[in-house]
This record gives sequence, C-alpha cells and structure tokens, in this order.
Amino acid sequence: MVLYNLSIFSYHAFIRIASLFNHKAKLWVRGRKDIFGHIEKTLSQKIKQGDKVIWFHCASLGEFEQGRPVLEELKKQGYKIVLTFFSPSGYENRKDYDKADAVFYLPIDTKNNAHKFISLVKPQAAMFVKYEFWLNYLNELRDKKIPFYLVSGVFRPRQHFFKWYGKNFFRALTQFKTLFVQDENSLSLLKEHGLTNIELAGDTRFDRVMEIARNKKSFSEIQSFCADQKIIMAGSSWPKDEELLLKILKNLEREVKLILVPHEVDDASMADTLARLKNSGLSYGRYTEGNFADKRILVIDTIGMLSQLYQYAHVAFVGGGFNNGIHNILEVLAHNVPVAFGPNYHKFVEAHEAEKLGIAEPVHNEAELFAFCSSLLSDDAKRRQLSAKIGQYMQGKTGATEKVCRSLRS
Repeated sequence: MVLYNLSIFSYHAFIRIASLFNHKAKLWVRGRKDIFGHIEKTLSQKIKQGDKVIWFHCASLGEFEQGRPVLEELKKQGYKIVLTFFSPSGYENRKDYDKADAVFYLPIDTKNNAHKFISLVKPQAAMFVKYEFWLNYLNELRDKKIPFYLVSGVFRPRQHFFKWYGKNFFRALTQFKTLFVQDENSLSLLKEHGLTNIELAGDTRFDRVMEIARNKKSFSEIQSFCADQKIIMAGSSWPKDEELLLKILKNLEREVKLILVPHEVDDASMADTLARLKNSGLSYGRYTEGNFADKRILVIDTIGMLSQLYQYAHVAFVGGGFNNGIHNILEVLAHNVPVAFGPNYHKFVEAHEAEKLGIAEPVHNEAELFAFCSSLLSDDAKRRQLSAKIGQYMQGKTGATEKVCRSLRS
C-alpha cells in the first residue's frame, strides 16, 4: 500500500501541474476544491436520517451509461443515490442528473479522504461500474462492513490483477460481495485464480440501449434530410474514419446520404470537419428547411443525439477503430442496424460476438468499407434478414440489470 499511496500523491501533483495548461485537468482540480464542504452541505439537504443510501461510482460518462439501468432500478425501489465520478467528462455532463440525489467528484483516494467520505455518505452498499478499484475506499468499506459490488466487470489475463505487482488489487477483488461479470471468459479467468464471489450477469449496457431504442424520439429536420434516401450513419467519427467515408460516398449511388456525428464537436473540430467536406455537407446547427437539397452529408454538431439517430440508418459505421478503440456499437445494434468499424476492436466483447454472428464487420480500408455498405444498401432482403438476426441477438442479451438487482435483494 505504501507504493500505491505514493502513486496517488504523485498523480495528484501531476494533475495539478497539468491543470495550468489543460482544460480537463483544470476541471478535475477545480471540481475537488473544498470538496468535503460541498459534500457535507449537499448531503445535509438531500439525505435524511434513516434514508437507505447506495453509493454508485463511475470513472466517466461511458461507465455511467453502463451502470445507469441498475441505478435507476434501485432508485425505483426507494433507495437514495449518491453518484460520484472520477473524470470531468462524467461529472460535468451528469452533475444535474435527476435520478441521483447527490452527484460529486470523487475525492482523491487517500486513507483520510476515504474515511471522511464514507462517514458522511453512510451507504448501505456501494456499486462500482466496470472499472475503478480505489484501494483506500475499498478498505474503508471493508472495515465498516459495508458490502460493495462490481457491475458489468470485464477481466483479461494481462490485467494487473494477475501480475506479481498487482497483489493488492487482486486482494481487493476478493473483498467484493459480488463481482458481476459480463462474459464467460471473465468468469473462467476469475475462477482459475480461486475467486468464488462471481456471478455471470451480462452487460447492463444492453438494457440501457434497448430502453433508448424503445423510447426513441423523432427529429423532423433529420427526417426531411433523409427523405426516402438510403442512409449511412457514422457515429463518433475521427478524421481517419471520415476520410474513408467521404471516399466511398463518391462511389455510391447519388441516392445514398451520410449523417456524420464526429467524436469531437467543439468549434475548431467542427470547422475542420466542414472544411474537409467542402460544399457537400452542412451542419445540423445551420440546417434550415430547403437549404439541404443539394447536400449529401449532414454533420451533427449537437451533443446527446447520437443514440437516437441510428433509427434513420440503413447501415452504420462506428468510429475509433483506426485510433485507440471503437466506440459504442450497441447503440447501433439496438436499432437493428448492421454496423462496420475499424480494426482496433479486440478489447470489446460485443464486437467479437457480433462479428462471429455476421451482424457486424471490421474493415481495414476503403475497399472493405465500400463492399460492406454497397452490398447492404443494394440488397433490401439481405439487410432485412440481418436486422432480424440483430434483433434476436439483442433480445437474448438483455436482463443483466434484473440479475444484479435480484442478487442485491436476496
């Protein structure tokens, strides 16, 4: 623990220096200023003596969406929810989330902070989503005999838990009441290392994306742009992705249109994207009735729409696969839409499963992406067949939320 605590203090010092010139680091530091004063004041207003409190912790926005179905189900059961985030991308986007009674940045993981935070929140249980193993917090929960759980965990042999230098982290895994894991590989790996506090529950993201698809909104401007054309939907795209998409669009029939949702939508990034499109596209923010007649590309410059927009797609491409890793393909599959992505997808269980079933396809270059899109856009029967297969796959994957909540009730 000595080395662990030194690493925590070193990280804190590094992030404070980085905050002088990095916006996200600045938010990280500023959000933790007088954090305990903020926590104490908020809890005194939101939580009453006798309330049943569950603490949910998420690293960032993606983990929040993953744990959200469990959080909301427990909220329905009458629990008060205290939600914490490590990163600004989570906190700044969900600090006003109405299903949580209190939302905070997680104070840095020191022994004193962990003791003070747990003493203030007084949770009946704690839920950690997918990642984030803060040893001082886990030790404090253990010492106070407060059960804690992992939701939608994924484990791989090369992770630090299973290395000689990761003994403290592996020991922490043994202290969880239950590790709810996503897949058989994680279950088998943990069993091989002697753990028994494991349950194969599946991935709660399936429940979340299916709920979004069931309650989809309509967008009149998007419908007008699409008209009766075939639509390629590109979600969370990076410049490399966009380069390939623009090339294949030139070789597809004129009736095919592209809706592009870049990963970065700040002013500078949007200006770069629109410059690459030249006169072939326009942004959603500048969209007005009638000014899109000669445009084949619509660029979405508004945050929060992506998961709803796949309903308009005939085929989809999810970005990130030519960078550090693909983004969320489940949002696409929830709308029964076949999806392609770049070659960096190996850490994503759902991508492997979808590829094996033939409902998703990794592509390595322009030719492969063109073949994927053109074959499905030109063959309605094939596309309908794939859509039905996707629907069966997604329905078979739901239910993780109920498994987790049922276990908590027992």
